[in-house]
Amino acid sequence: MIDLQMPVADGVQGIQSIREHDAEAKIVVLTAYDTDERILQAVQAGARGYLLKGAPRDEIFRAIRVVNMGGSLLEPAVAGKLLGHVGGIMRGENKADELTARELDVLKLMSKGLRNKEIASELFITERTVKFHANSIYQKLEVNDRTEAVSRAIQRGLVKLT
Repeated sequence: MIDLQMPVADGVQGIQSIREHDAEAKIVVLTAYDTDERILQAVQAGARGYLLKGAPRDEIFRAIRVVNMGGSLLEPAVAGKLLGHVGGIMRGENKADELTARELDVLKLMSKGLRNKEIASELFITERTVKFHANSIYQKLEVNDRTEAVSRAIQRGLVKLT
């Protein structure tokens, strides 16, 4: 069982790290975060269950049993969001069009070569928030790192090099 928001590390990165060491690990997320990006990131990282904090104890135990037996369990609200996202992909919706204004701000500063700490200072946000936005950008642009993100953003006209 893992949360997505932890004091030192990001839960999605934690899932990825666990799965790198044990590809068969069975991970259930228990978190307060129900945004489409976080759900998708956790599932893509290898989570087999996703529950929101406040879920009844019976549901938590059920999720652990189902995932332990090789199944998957998503809370209904989470499943609805995930299915809506998958439906958008099937309809050919462009996720780059879904970048928030703040994500575009971060992306533009990435394209100028700024590091996370510098971006955080420039936008008056924490470095952790920059990392959160960067991960969301990577997901939406379907890339793996900031170099690919900037390249794809330039190709799509989202940012211009100055």
